[in-house]
Amino acid sequence: MHIRIPPPPWLRFICLAAFAALLAQLFLLDEPRLAIDLANAVWDKLLHSAAFGGLALLYWIGLGFRAPLPSWILVTTIGALDEFHQIFIPTRTADVLDVVADAVGAAIVILVLQRLSRPPKDDEEKSPPRAVGGLQEQEQTVQRCAFGAL
Repeated sequence: MHIRIPPPPWLRFICLAAFAALLAQLFLLDEPRLAIDLANAVWDKLLHSAAFGGLALLYWIGLGFRAPLPSWILVTTIGALDEFHQIFIPTRTADVLDVVADAVGAAIVILVLQRLSRPPKDDEEKSPPRAVGGLQEQEQTVQRCAFGAL
C-alpha cells in the first residue's frame, strides 16, 4: 500500500484545519469527559501516543508529506507545552513521561507515513533511466549502428 503524493489541496486544508481545532481544544477548552473516562480505563501513555500520533498525521498530511523531522519536533513541542500548561490547572497534573509518550506516538506515525509515501523499489528498478535532452536516444542509435556494422 502506498500513499498518493502529493495529497489534494482540499485534503491538506481539512487536515490543517483539524490540527488547528485540536490545538484550540487542547489549550483553550476543558478536558472532555470522554478523555477522562478513557484515561481511567486505559493506560494514559497509550492515549498520549495515539492522540499526538493523530496530531502528527494531520500536520504531516497538511504539509503535503514534507518535513517529517520538523513535523515531529513541532508535535513534540506542543506536547511539552501542554504538560507545562497543566501545571497551572488545578484539576490536571503534568508528567514528563507524557511528553515522552507524545514524542514516541508522533515518531511512530511519521515513520510509518514516510515509509508508505515512498515509491516502491520495484518501480524504480523497472523504469528506464530518463533521457536528458535526447542524449540517451542518441547513444542507443550510435551503439546500434556500431554493432550493426560488425
